[in-house]
Amino acid sequence: GLFDPFEEDGLALVAALQQVAAGRGYVSPALSRRLVDQRIDGVLAQRLTAAELQVLAVVGDGSDDAEAAARLGLSEGTVQTHRRNLMRKLEVPTSAKLVREAVRLGVVRITADGAVVRPGFEQMAAGWSARRTERKKTE
Repeated sequence: GLFDPFEEDGLALVAALQQVAAGRGYVSPALSRRLVDQRIDGVLAQRLTAAELQVLAVVGDGSDDAEAAARLGLSEGTVQTHRRNLMRKLEVPTSAKLVREAVRLGVVRITADGAVVRPGFEQMAAGWSARRTERKKTE
């Protein structure tokens, strides 16, 4: 079993030990979430470019191409191209299903009060922006 003592109390430890003693496995919910997040991040990083991930994080909340383009500092045509590539790579036929896939993969999270959370988006956007600035300097 895998137990996270920082996230679970003594009662959870007893329950985990009972499960393992009964021959069943146990993975702490907090560790399970982290493992799933890492697996999804790894899969996405292998299948999608950095630009596609950034576009997915923005269109994943339902933003249209114009809104995403304004937020990302890209042209609408570039966002459309990325959206089309995302839909092909993630095997979703519509923009609505692309939003659902972004939520399912954890790229976008919607809180109970309706706020949109994009885990890691600001860090990813900062890196992308820095690379774009460097390219412009060398041109």
